Amino acid sequence: MNDSDEPLGPYDFPELLKAFDPLLDDHNAAIVGGQALNVWATYFYDKAPGELAQFAPYTSKDIDYYGNREAAEALANALQGDVHLPHPEDQTPHTAVAIVNLNGHRREIDFLGVLAGVPQRIISGDLATVDLAWAVDDDADVRVRLLHPLPILMSRAGNIIMLLRDDDRAVRQLQASIIVLREYLQERLDVAVENTESEGQRTDAAREAVDVAKALLGWAAHNSNARGIYEQGLGDPLAPLDAVRSHHGWDPRFLEHELLPQLKGVRERRENRWAEAARKRARRPT
Repeated sequence: MNDSDEPLGPYDFPELLKAFDPLLDDHNAAIVGGQALNVWATYFYDKAPGELAQFAPYTSKDIDYYGNREAAEALANALQGDVHLPHPEDQTPHTAVAIVNLNGHRREIDFLGVLAGVPQRIISGDLATVDLAWAVDDDADVRVRLLHPLPILMSRAGNIIMLLRDDDRAVRQLQASIIVLREYLQERLDVAVENTESEGQRTDAAREAVDVAKALLGWAAHNSNARGIYEQGLGDPLAPLDAVRSHHGWDPRFLEHELLPQLKGVRERRENRWAEAARKRARRPT
């Protein structure tokens, strides 16, 4: 276990970020969990300070990466640490644990091969990770590879529904992840119409917004974790799309023929499920 009782924020582990930057070209490992959410929330804080502040803090004192054993070994070598590997018969999502020293504290950095609630097609596709430039001191930025906001939302829902995490931190993380995804979509759509960006950047941003919308609609319509958080009143997976449905950065054909009809369809199916559940409850003997 980590030897510090203080939560780690993005500015508490500059050594880790600096050590991993040169490794990212060879190792596709991304920060996940509460730390990834914390970085995203900090990144978007100026856009939604009141909303994000009410759900802070988002992190535990752990640092988790989605990555393989080779990435863990590379990080441990860079920080003069050790690597612990799970026993082949252990039923664990871990691929390795790197034991390193960060800012005078012994830290266990978990490397995971599975993220609860995140479909394999998402974690292995184009919506898996995002690289950000992140300031770690006054002199330089480093690259930080983070889990994309879409699978962050999926994983926070999976923690609650699949792993039965119903503590206050888990709920705060879920609700903050919905805001982060909303702001990420807003940013992508803004880039899609920004005159200062290149045509390629505008096209890529518009395409990513559509890809995120399609994946989010499918998840909200068919995934039990998405249905679970909504039916328990913990958060609406469609809220990010509702917030940006009128943005002029959408492809008009996608907006008219897919986004708006599917948003309506998912909501109608929700209402029908609730009505059917109410009818079944009414038929039960008291």
